[in-house]
Amino acid sequence: MPARENRRHRRRSGGLLLTPLIDIIFLLTLFFVLNTSFRQEQYLDVDLPASETSEDIQASGITLTLRSDGSTAIDGEEVSWETVTASIRDRASASGNTEVVIRGDENVPYGRAVAALDRVRLAGIESISLQTVRSGE
Repeated sequence: MPARENRRHRRRSGGLLLTPLIDIIFLLTLFFVLNTSFRQEQYLDVDLPASETSEDIQASGITLTLRSDGSTAIDGEEVSWETVTASIRDRASASGNTEVVIRGDENVPYGRAVAALDRVRLAGIESISLQTVRSGE
């Protein structure tokens, strides 16, 4: 009887135990899947102005789009001009974003862009970026 126990013990301890390795790989995979952000950008047809000094920075805030036809969108959703301040305030409080990226068409009047900056500031947001495309490279 003790000889059988010895053989069983040798068979068990003779190989590499894969179960803990598989558990660790599964946990790492689960960790990376849950912590990865699959944010889908919603781009609207806007001709952004060109800038030679623009920086390649990925902003993750609320996107305010000003189109040349006068329409306005926040994060790809059409909103009226009168509700821009309230919509930004609501989105900022719901998501915790404290940054707004303004994507203005190059044909948008200067006064409209300044008014958009004012509306964002009235919503309580101080971190504002203007999105452009790089030119002259």
